Amino acid sequence: MNQDTKQWEMIVSHGGKIFENIVQAVARDILADKLLEFEEAGFETVGHVHDEGICLSDDDPFSPGVLKMEDIMNKPVFWARRYL
Repeated sequence: MNQDTKQWEMIVSHGGKIFENIVQAVARDILADKLLEFEEAGFETVGHVHDEGICLSDDDPFSPGVLKMEDIMNKPVFWARRYL
């Protein structure tokens, strides 16, 4: 929307910008899915920054920790399987 005329106008863009927005949207969906998996694994998610989740965990060698989070992040998401 044009801020001066309050009318909708055609936006001029280029393919690279559109592709970047699509990639960022998919990355956000993957991170959201992984944050839910963190919660299922017993982590308390307290936030996220760009492409990493921030969770609290107990200072206990028997509780899930960074290695478990890495394992979760390394697994492919079920809705984005690779087809070869």
